[in-house]
Amino acid sequence: MVLTAISFVALMIGGIGVMNIMLVSVTRELKIGIRRPWAPPKVNILSQFLIESDCPDSIGGLAGLIVGEAASVLDE
Repeated sequence: MVLTAISFVALMIGGIGVMNIMLVSVTRELKIGIRRPWAPPKVNILSQFLIESDCPDSIGGLAGLIVGEAASVLDE
């Protein structure tokens, strides 16, 4: 019974991850479609998506560093 519950939770988390990836890909295609009529340079569009993907990663990494340091200080 416990293993069934654990596998159910794991499948739910995997499904949510796939759903988020699909949502992001559709949203990105929509953004590119909206910007294309104004003919921005390809570098401009590429830099926009690189910045959009890098900012959450950087914030998450910084938050992980802060939590890790706080946990190590509190553990002493």
